[in-house]
Amino acid sequence: MEWCLGVVADSRATQGANNSPVHNLSFSLLTNLAVSRDCRCILQKSNFLQAFLLAPVPKVAGAKAAPAGGGGGNPLSLWLRLLVSLSSTGDGQQSILKVSGVLELLADLAPQRKHALLTLHNLCFCPANKSHVMANGTELGMGLDFIFINA
Repeated sequence: MEWCLGVVADSRATQGANNSPVHNLSFSLLTNLAVSRDCRCILQKSNFLQAFLLAPVPKVAGAKAAPAGGGGGNPLSLWLRLLVSLSSTGDGQQSILKVSGVLELLADLAPQRKHALLTLHNLCFCPANKSHVMANGTELGMGLDFIFINA
């Protein structure tokens, strides 16, 4: 079942901004199933998280952060909710960190999207990942400094 949901969500995610009920429901179910070790293993083995980098990112200058429960069903919000759920466990964090470019994208999104900030928070406060996250470059550190100064 988890694999089928992954296929549905992945095929919908790569088709662009899809707000269909099937798309929203499949991501909601995946987000809830991410607490299951089996689901996290399937997501990791299938390279499902690579599609996060293909999610459409709106270019909004000076936007306020989205409310923690808000964001509706746009693909980016659905992906970020899934990442927050995955980042609450150690193996989910490892899956996220294996995606090349994910930290930079999360740092860029963090000032406008609270779920991106929550994912970075979860990644930073795990002692095993903290050095990896902080060694990722100064732009991530500068982005986090900006967020905490302006919060």
